Amino acid sequence: MAIVGGGASGFAAAIEAGRSASITRRHINAKLTDITVYESLPRACKKLSATGNGKCNLGNKNDGICNYFGDRDFAAGVFSAYGLESNLEFFKSMGLYTREKEGRLYPLSSQARDVSDILRFEAEKLGINVLTGIKIQSIVKNGGAFLLNEEYEADSVILASGGKAAKALGSDGSGFELAKSLGIAVTPVFPALTSLVLKDFPRSLKGIRANGAVKIISGGKILKETAGEIQYNENGISGIPAMDASRTVSERFCGNAADGISLIIDKIPCFTHDELYEILQQKKERYPDLPLSEILTGIIPKALCIEGVKSCGINPCKPLKSTTRYDLKALCENLKSSRYEIKKTGGFDAAQVTAGGLDTKEFSPATLEHSKVKKLYACGEALNVDGACGGYNLQWAWSSGRLAGHSAIEN
Repeated sequence: MAIVGGGASGFAAAIEAGRSASITRRHINAKLTDITVYESLPRACKKLSATGNGKCNLGNKNDGICNYFGDRDFAAGVFSAYGLESNLEFFKSMGLYTREKEGRLYPLSSQARDVSDILRFEAEKLGINVLTGIKIQSIVKNGGAFLLNEEYEADSVILASGGKAAKALGSDGSGFELAKSLGIAVTPVFPALTSLVLKDFPRSLKGIRANGAVKIISGGKILKETAGEIQYNENGISGIPAMDASRTVSERFCGNAADGISLIIDKIPCFTHDELYEILQQKKERYPDLPLSEILTGIIPKALCIEGVKSCGINPCKPLKSTTRYDLKALCENLKSSRYEIKKTGGFDAAQVTAGGLDTKEFSPATLEHSKVKKLYACGEALNVDGACGGYNLQWAWSSGRLAGHSAIEN
């Protein structure tokens, strides 16, 4: 068995295949199954080791199918075989335990590298071959077998080659070309969970992190709403709200219909418009000599307030006693609904995952085997399934990888 890609789904597939093969051997005295993982980088699981800012958000307790995009029905079929609890038991069997934060699941050690190590330990125990620094550039179906790079033979192949997100971590889109060479259809791919680049964005906000709510607007319609900690940078925003909204934006760009897409940021979502205006009035009455730039000290970062004041055409040094109710209403309106035109997304280089991929209509959700290219399976980011921010994409990697590995042995 050849597994193309030594990432999360590839190792999940290898381990499940190795375990299934061990069970099969015990029952029917079958010969040893040779399982080999081919990884193009010098080290396997590099992307996994970097995920979740190095903490590895490997799943989410709120694992509803509504958190997935692409072919949801297909994903639901896979999760019915290997769901969240099954995956947690999978990791516990290897000695890895998890902790929960707001539904997000992390290794108890909070170290992504530990997850990679645990997978490597188990692969070694099962006798799985992991060959690094070998990029699979061609796969040819030769009778009942496959020939990889005109050198390596295999009875079955699992494509766990990832997508195009984060090329430096091993996902360069080459798996899609391999699939096409075998006659497998690939749907349009575009970056998801990436940053947003905004036109005429104030550089003064660079480096700020603050809670906020985001709306994506086009043609007067709200396309997406999300909230969380926003990370401001020199040309736009990143962080969970930006990443969750970016898929909607990317999809529109992919279809050449991105003109007129705007972003509205509520920089103080914990207060309504009226509540915020009341707070501004109270501050003015209590501290009449305070400069306007300090009116929201203790509520939002000072730079956000100053930028809001300047955007209203008001001098930040203006004392509160000199402000009018129109000044305060304008500031309130600006902070509750700062509007920016979206220029583009951060693209694949800044993306955490790829949307689109191998056409799931050609694969069985019960086995992940291709309908025409028999004994060829696919899993993980390579398939047209992607999840929201919060551990959902790794959840898909574990579930689909395990199903592909098990099916390849059983079949």
